[in-house]
Amino acid sequence: MKKIFLIFKNNKLNLAKAVVIDFIFYIFFMIITFLFSDKFYQKFETLNNTISNVFIDNGTLPTDVLNKLSNVSNILNEMLWIIILYLFLVFLVFGLFQGLIWLISKNIIKNKSAFNNINLDYILDFYLLNLIWFVLLGCFIYGVYKFFNLETNMLFIVIPFVLLFYFWNISLSSFVLKNKVIGSFVNCFNLGRKIILIIPFIFLVVSVFLIGFLSNLNNNSFISIILLLLLLLVVLIFRVYLLILVEKYAGDML
Repeated sequence: MKKIFLIFKNNKLNLAKAVVIDFIFYIFFMIITFLFSDKFYQKFETLNNTISNVFIDNGTLPTDVLNKLSNVSNILNEMLWIIILYLFLVFLVFGLFQGLIWLISKNIIKNKSAFNNINLDYILDFYLLNLIWFVLLGCFIYGVYKFFNLETNMLFIVIPFVLLFYFWNISLSSFVLKNKVIGSFVNCFNLGRKIILIIPFIFLVVSVFLIGFLSNLNNNSFISIILLLLLLLVVLIFRVYLLILVEKYAGDML
C-alpha cells in the first residue's frame, strides 16, 4: 500500500482525471437508468391497466378481447426493447469510460501521461473483452431467474457472482497491461489462483462497507458527494493495486 500512495503522490493529475472520468460515468449511468426505468414503469402501468380489462364476463369473452390481447403483446414487445436498448447504452458507456479509467490506472503505475497509448484498437478490444463478460453475466442472471426460488441457498447465487467479478477484473488488469483479448480472458482463471490477488478485493469490500456505513449516518447532500468521490478514489486504488500485483505475479501469462 505504501508503494501505491507514493505512486499517487507523483501522479496527482492522473489521479484527478481518473476520478473525474469515473464520476462522469456514474452520472451518465444514473441518468440512463433513471430515464429508462421511468419509461419501463410507464409501460408496466399501461400493461397492468390493459390486462385488467381483459376478463371473462358471464362465462364469455369480451368482443374486443383479441384487440386487447394484441395490445398486451405490443406492450410486452416495447418493454423488451426498452430493456435491450438500456443494456446496449449501458454497455457503450461502460466500455468507453471504464476503458479510459483502466488505461489511466495503468499509466499511473507506469508514470506516463493519462491517455498515453490510447487508440481505436484499444477501445474496440476493450469492448470485445467486456462483451464476453457481459454475455456471461447475462447467462448468470438468466440462470438465477430460471432456477432461483425461495428454497435456494443464497450461496449458490453470491459465490458465482463474486467469482465472476473477481475473474472479470483480473482479466481487465491483464488486458490493459498487454492488450490481448483472448489471452486475458483465458489466463485470468490461472492467474486468479494466486491467493495474493485477493488482497485488493478485500480492501475494496472493507472500504465500500465503511463508506456505506458512514453514508447511513448522514443525509447531507454535500457529505454524500464527498463520500461518493471517496468511493471513486477507493475503486481507483483497487485498480492500481490489482494492476501492480498482476504485473508482478503474472509472469508468462501476460
